[in-house]
Amino acid sequence: IDYTRDITVTLVSRANTLANIKAWILTQPGFDNINQVTEDLILPTEYADTGIAISWMSYDDTIVDGETGVVTRSDDNQEFILDFYVSIAGEDKEDSVSGTVLGTAVPTTEEVKVDVDVAALGYANQDVVTGEDLTTKVGDANLTFTIDQGGASNAAAYYDSGEAIRLYQGGATMSFTSTKVIVGFSVTFASGNNGLDGEAVFAGADAASAVAVSETNTFDESEGIMFGQVKSGTEKNDRAYIAGFTISYLAD
Repeated sequence: IDYTRDITVTLVSRANTLANIKAWILTQPGFDNINQVTEDLILPTEYADTGIAISWMSYDDTIVDGETGVVTRSDDNQEFILDFYVSIAGEDKEDSVSGTVLGTAVPTTEEVKVDVDVAALGYANQDVVTGEDLTTKVGDANLTFTIDQGGASNAAAYYDSGEAIRLYQGGATMSFTSTKVIVGFSVTFASGNNGLDGEAVFAGADAASAVAVSETNTFDESEGIMFGQVKSGTEKNDRAYIAGFTISYLAD
């Protein structure tokens, strides 16, 4: 008796996720400056040579054409949304990207990106971190930081373990404002105990508009951003370990 049979196995790379595809799209020419579009967009039709096809649809072809990527500028800035569609392991998925086509009457403004690696700021192990010294160490005259212990039992501090600033559970927050228009913010947490479960970490213009933060997440605000802790637990996972962050703002 022949007990052999053919079995089809479909292997799906962990990299082929909708989130990763979207992140990749936002690194492509034109999409990497999506809030200041002035030229036609080249709409990718395949994800990074994986064979995964990408199709597109525009909410308004008169701003960005969903088939050709042709951009039509008017006098004023115009917001646009592009939906993209992929099939991963036989499952159809969709997401969208949004941005701004700059008006012809609006001068193009350079975007300044400030990348901060907390481990490179010069803190010694267990140094208490205040908004004043963080502002000084980051060294950008257009950015001012504030750290509030809130209801946390410990002040925010830098630790060599994780090479990160610890915001302790119970309400510690870290916020910043800028003299310029903020167009982007992302935070990166140290691996391990990041305080990422549930509502442990939030970000937004203020606590009232805060949303939960994932491993890396981007928030667009025009004036300032606050992030920190809202949990009251006592475990290490109830803390936030801030390893780095990136802030983008528009120069004059």
